[in-house]
Amino acid sequence: MFENKKIMWLYGLTSAHVGSGDNLSYIDLPIQREKHTKYPKIEASSLKGSIRQAMERKDEKVEGQYPLTNKLLGSLKDGEVASAISISDARILFFPIKSAKGVFAWITSPMAMQRFQQDCRLASFNTLADKLNDFNFEDGVRRCKKSVLLVNNTQIMLEEFDFEPVVCSQFEKWLDIVVKKFPGDAPLLKSDEFKKRVVMISNNDFNHFVTQSTELSTRIKVNSVTGIVEKGALFTEEYLPPESILYSLLFLTEERVQKGGLTSKEVETKMDELLVDKLLQIGGDRTHGKGIFSISWEGAK
Repeated sequence: MFENKKIMWLYGLTSAHVGSGDNLSYIDLPIQREKHTKYPKIEASSLKGSIRQAMERKDEKVEGQYPLTNKLLGSLKDGEVASAISISDARILFFPIKSAKGVFAWITSPMAMQRFQQDCRLASFNTLADKLNDFNFEDGVRRCKKSVLLVNNTQIMLEEFDFEPVVCSQFEKWLDIVVKKFPGDAPLLKSDEFKKRVVMISNNDFNHFVTQSTELSTRIKVNSVTGIVEKGALFTEEYLPPESILYSLLFLTEERVQKGGLTSKEVETKMDELLVDKLLQIGGDRTHGKGIFSISWEGAK
């Protein structure tokens, strides 16, 4: 099936609008969400398109084609070469939320952690998955020992809601492993700083925040000739906030790799060469500086 597997982390450096095209709610331009959980996501097709775009900027163009990118992600023109890399949807694991103390917090939930454990098993990331084997996934509010979020030394206030978290050493040890996989060198993603801001809340509370606490921007359209607002051109756009942390799974199939004239090791090397900046622009509003993510990946262990 899949001979090589990787996990790719995505850390939002700016707000991101990866649109769904569905405007059944009061939001005209909502972000992509899972149908059954309403959790924010980035669909594999959107993610793969951004990866291709980033690779093509570093690839050497030959007769209107990007030969190395085509070997890795499949040929767009003639379809003769299938993609050597299979990419899953990017799922949310840590969501940023406003906090009364410490400026902001990252929240996760038992369900988000269980799904991550399941995905780690799928991708053979046994070290990460094993650390969650004995974890108590019952709904509860848990934090690390040195938290900057505490109000009156006992409570945490997220948005307008109060929580009374308990210290959980098992949760903290698992975070120590996860933090080492994070992308980039952002100060807030360093082990101690990150753990000070993380709190695990109940599934229902997590669902509330990821659906109700995204960024909303009401925008207008200005007529380029008259310089005034066009009638009826008011619309609302939704953004995934910066500091959002998602993950995706990458799979290499040896048969497809060989058809592209590469080995699995060469695919990894070429990925590093073409994605050397470790940055992706995903979604719309590129000219507004939206959708910039720092990325990293690592093979299964």
